[in-house]
Amino acid sequence: MSAVLATMLSCLHAKDPMSVNELLNPLDENTTAEDSTPGRG
Repeated sequence: MSAVLATMLSCLHAKDPMSVNELLNPLDENTTAEDSTPGRG
């Protein structure tokens, strides 16, 4: 299972390093989303 996760993380990191960060910190992603769109909320 960890081999699959490692492969997925590698693929994500190659495309967009932030994707890995968001996966590791889903709560941080929520906060960032709100900060990114102040006029949306």
